[in-house]
Amino acid sequence: MLDCLKSIYVNGKRMKGFKLDGDFTVPFFNINIETQQVKGRKREAFISKETTGTKVTLPMLYYFSDRDMGKNELMNEIVEYIDHDEEVEVEIEGEDWFWRGYFTGEMSINYFDITYARFDLELQLLDPARFSKKLMKNTAYQDVVTAVNNGTQETGFTMEATALKDAPFIFFGNEDNHILVGDDNEEKELKNYSPPLLTNEFRDQLGFSRMGASESIPDRYLGGTTGASFNQNPESWVLNVDNVQQKSGWRGGALSRTFNRSAQNFRTTVKINVNQRRKGSGKIGQFIYDERNRLMFSLGYQNVHSTKDSGRIVFMAYNEAGDEKMLWGPTVNRKLKRADILALYLRIERKGDKLNMSYWTYDDTNPKGRTENTLLQPVANRTFTDGGKFYQRKVTNTRFGIFRGNGQFRDLRLLGVYMYELLDKPKGARDYLIKQGDLITIDTTKTDTRKNVVTINGTPVTHTFSSSFFKIPKGMTNYTTLPENTFDTAIWWRDKYK
Repeated sequence: MLDCLKSIYVNGKRMKGFKLDGDFTVPFFNINIETQQVKGRKREAFISKETTGTKVTLPMLYYFSDRDMGKNELMNEIVEYIDHDEEVEVEIEGEDWFWRGYFTGEMSINYFDITYARFDLELQLLDPARFSKKLMKNTAYQDVVTAVNNGTQETGFTMEATALKDAPFIFFGNEDNHILVGDDNEEKELKNYSPPLLTNEFRDQLGFSRMGASESIPDRYLGGTTGASFNQNPESWVLNVDNVQQKSGWRGGALSRTFNRSAQNFRTTVKINVNQRRKGSGKIGQFIYDERNRLMFSLGYQNVHSTKDSGRIVFMAYNEAGDEKMLWGPTVNRKLKRADILALYLRIERKGDKLNMSYWTYDDTNPKGRTENTLLQPVANRTFTDGGKFYQRKVTNTRFGIFRGNGQFRDLRLLGVYMYELLDKPKGARDYLIKQGDLITIDTTKTDTRKNVVTINGTPVTHTFSSSFFKIPKGMTNYTTLPENTFDTAIWWRDKYK
């Protein structure tokens, strides 16, 4: 039993003004066994043993003295805390553990004069385990990392490996359990079929050229006049607003970079930050140019209203005459607007007449960082077929721009880019799937095992049929990362109790 008047935390955020109202039961060791009566025996025969889910009822109070709030506003406030499509972590003040589950309804609220309101939160636990708040971590020594699970049952983990050099595959685990991504067959030809055009984390501006005040980026959705400089702050590019020379219109700054070769098929991923704590307008994006220095593709984010949040993600294409075509323009939905600092990953890939676009997002105020477990929504995808061959020119250079309007400017930052040429890969050949600097993540912490994935730089990738997702068993276990001397590896986990 737990006593009353404690706060509740949902995904690390305290439900302000809400308290537990009275004691309630904490379920544990939800174990069911299946048996069968055997004729001629005095006892039943054991068939199976399984852990079952359960529902927890959290009696809640809200005191109106804490905050002047009407009935409709209170209901909206509750929904903002509990309306999640994904499994949430629910903590109780003063306890050293938390649950993972889903809030369910229907709900009703009892109002008592103007003093307080009472209601029940129903939390469905697919796995009734309690997870330790303490996050355990260990790093690899000579490619071997040790995990010590002091809980009473196996637990999920998050592995992160930074590539120190290019590699055709990554193996993590041991003979009993492992994940293999890529191809480790050494009888196949190995060649880099996706050599880099430009990979940069924007920790400095070396090798980039600043566009002048007489220039512009001719994209009415993401571009504007240039001339201003970028500040380095500290591992991102930020527009120096005081350095903007023009007094009206969309104006800002841009840096350009020419590739060491032209490329036909390519893939680029650009990542940006959008500060959503305050209102303001702004545009930010990557712009890709052809051999005659004509804009061909752009991808980025815009908010054209200085007093409201009307964010939009934009993918554009331009033909040889400069005519524009919006390939995709999804708006930033309500769920994504909850993030104070939104991390946006935008990708466009051209292979033949297919233009594949995708984006995915994180909340950069989440202390758990950018992993599959902290994605704000599943990866969104869209494909456009260039049947008329309007967008087939070779690419030779790219630019990165940030622009402001006439009102308050929204803080927008460029975080990095990964751009590769895509060469034709013969059937049966091996490629360097992983590039130097790539971040590979394995996350098996989800209760719904269908959502376990491996990601490279935040993008889900497929593992081989010889591998499967696994949990850390009780006690001490050693795991190896291969190829040798290729990855800087660390692993995180939480002890888990029945």
